[in-house]
Amino acid sequence: RARAALGALGGGEGAEALGALLGEAEEQMASLAAACEAAEAEAAQVGEDLAKTKEQYLRLNADFENFRKRTASEKEALTAGAKGNTLEELLPVIDNFELAGQQIKCETEAEEKIHNSYQGLYRQTLEIFERLGLETVATTGLPFDPEVHDAIMREPSEDVEDGIILEEFRKGYRFGTRLLRASMVKVAVNDSPAEDDGAPKEEGEVVVEEA
Repeated sequence: RARAALGALGGGEGAEALGALLGEAEEQMASLAAACEAAEAEAAQVGEDLAKTKEQYLRLNADFENFRKRTASEKEALTAGAKGNTLEELLPVIDNFELAGQQIKCETEAEEKIHNSYQGLYRQTLEIFERLGLETVATTGLPFDPEVHDAIMREPSEDVEDGIILEEFRKGYRFGTRLLRASMVKVAVNDSPAEDDGAPKEEGEVVVEEA
């Protein structure tokens, strides 16, 4: 069509044909420009949609990670709670073993063998509990701590400081940071004033120096 228009340039119809061709070209260029604008707008919309999708994915991933951590923490707390409850219920077993060891008096070799077997079973049981996380509360020789000690007796004593634990009547146990049972103890009472060699002398007191 363009060749026909160029061939007709010499005649009167050439100008009209060329004008029509140029008009058609302008229409095509305008259509292409509109198509490009539409494509650019669509690409921008796709990019915006991708950004929103990525943001949603990151948010969902963060929520899932928080859920996973929270679930793991709750599961660990439930497991520790159940283990602590079980150990607390089994504490009387340890008490019975220790009470039997204190009261049994072996008079024959056969009784001694039974006693040794009994105590061997006790040690194995205690080792199992310790592997599960059971810990004894330290007592004798330490200062009294109302958080973990239960003072059922007080005894005057000048050999140790006031508040020092003299004797343990029943062991206390803990599981991690949880106190399963406080220790029953006897605590020293010492009302003697502490020595103060460097204290200033009272008014009127005479200090005699040896020659």
